[in-house]
Amino acid sequence: MGYNLRIKKEADIKKIPSNRTRRNDIIGIFMVIREYYSSFIIIDPKANFTTVKIPRAVKEKAQISAIKSKLKQKKINIVGLTIAFGDGSGQSAGGTNAIETAHQENATRIYCKDIIETGQPPTFKTIKKVYPKVDDDWMESFEVSAQALKGYLKNQKGYEYSREEPGGIMTYLEKVAKDHCGVKIKDSWNKMDIVIVRKAKKDKIIKDIDLVEHCCENPAMALDALNEKMRYWGHTKDLIGISLKKVNPKRKIKTEWSDPRNVGKKVQPTIKQNGIVFNWDIKRNSEFQTGELSFKIDVDGNTLTMQSRAFSGGKRERNQFDMTGAGASAKLGKVSGPLAIDPFLHHHHLKRFEMKDMPKIGEWTNKNKKYWIDMFKSLKDKKLMGVPVEWGSNNTVAKWTTMLNKAIKAEQDIVRTASQLSSKLQSLHMLYNFCELEKKKLVSAFLGTCYYGAKGQYDSAGVFLKISD
Repeated sequence: MGYNLRIKKEADIKKIPSNRTRRNDIIGIFMVIREYYSSFIIIDPKANFTTVKIPRAVKEKAQISAIKSKLKQKKINIVGLTIAFGDGSGQSAGGTNAIETAHQENATRIYCKDIIETGQPPTFKTIKKVYPKVDDDWMESFEVSAQALKGYLKNQKGYEYSREEPGGIMTYLEKVAKDHCGVKIKDSWNKMDIVIVRKAKKDKIIKDIDLVEHCCENPAMALDALNEKMRYWGHTKDLIGISLKKVNPKRKIKTEWSDPRNVGKKVQPTIKQNGIVFNWDIKRNSEFQTGELSFKIDVDGNTLTMQSRAFSGGKRERNQFDMTGAGASAKLGKVSGPLAIDPFLHHHHLKRFEMKDMPKIGEWTNKNKKYWIDMFKSLKDKKLMGVPVEWGSNNTVAKWTTMLNKAIKAEQDIVRTASQLSSKLQSLHMLYNFCELEKKKLVSAFLGTCYYGAKGQYDSAGVFLKISD
């Protein structure tokens, strides 16, 4: 939680606890800011109320020194208090949609451009035009990300900064990948969010990459060629795709070059005790407690969570794997099914569940039900790497069968139940794959494939620079 307690009117004053030693001083500051600048103040409810933030819009009317002078004239005690411009931290509203993500990435692009090319950050007003919901946390993230990229480039300048705008280098790369390399979804190939290209080399780079269209016999070879060219120009720091995350400025910011060829000793993940959760309990509203199959795994001493589930809430949506570490900024990402999971499974004569075989809502047959009941029966007592599955209360064939019938009935009226049931049945099939791999002692190898897949480091993955904390 950051600075998000906004004192906009007198009624808001009651939000300041009466036992705060600086309460009267904070109220005095608010009264002055409202009277002279027609604005408000922002404070952190969990801190000691020693920092007061004033919206950056006030900066157009007066600097901090002038504001402090006005406060002193009004006999407001500001000794020991920090008065600074800032718009506070936004309240979390759940997931981030594609439009907001685009705003965040474009704001980072502009921030990086100004920091690297001019040495000066863009104004808050400039960023707010690109990202209307920007707050102090994001401004600090933009700043340290831009500084990290500047350090990686060793203060070199002269770049063009692109994010999917017409005619930009990122749009060009995506078109080559789609038209000639068999890439259907950009993120399944390369997790870059913005791309920078050295202006003096741009024409030469495009001419070089254009050869991909003519020099390869098939899309797979073309993709290898594209990755190799991006690897070469990335090494010279003339063309760099960059993956962005919101970062915590209090942590050490890292620039990590993601390249499957640079993966040295492969990790050997293990499943932690009590680390497989596959709860099939249904709540009173006929929705499941949860929609995923979840694993807690250990990777070189770090605990990661991997989930198999549907992410968009569609009634019959294909599942994805997602991997996350501790803390919001430690999200590795989704694992590409076609490029990471499928090749591994196919090599061992396995495959993901075919969605065309999922019974349509309202069209379940006894044969359909028997298929899934038999599968549960065959898996309910299995262990992976010595770890049993936690099924919840529906952990017997009889209870599971009753649950399935209830869910089949409920999904006809409840979209969420339909999505969860479809997701969980796909995960049940994936658990079958895990158990088949267990027979060959390949669970760790598969988890490793998923780990590198989440990092975008499978064999056919593109190369990019990741900025994270």
